[in-house]
Amino acid sequence: MLESFKELKQKLANHITVTLTEPDGTIIKGKILDTATARSSKDDPSIKTIYVLQKIQFEDRRKPLLRFGYYITGKKGNVKGRWVWGQFAPIIAPEDFKKLLSRAKRKGII
Repeated sequence: MLESFKELKQKLANHITVTLTEPDGTIIKGKILDTATARSSKDDPSIKTIYVLQKIQFEDRRKPLLRFGYYITGKKGNVKGRWVWGQFAPIIAPEDFKKLLSRAKRKGII
């Protein structure tokens, strides 16, 4: 059964830490301060996409950084029907990007 958008939003609310690995192998922990989301308007019926813009405070930096990515519904194995973090660079329709940025501005992320 496909996880709902509501279930993904709950996961995002509970996911408050991230780990960044620098090119030299240094590992840096960060805290997700806030998240804006937007559903893709270009989804085909079998694939669902949620774009995410997160404001993250890393322990070694004075100012927060932004992370842009996406969740997509898994198709195979133990991730089938579950929201999984996209592994490639996101491609987004201009109207979806504007919607995501508008939500991020409204929440004070940018």
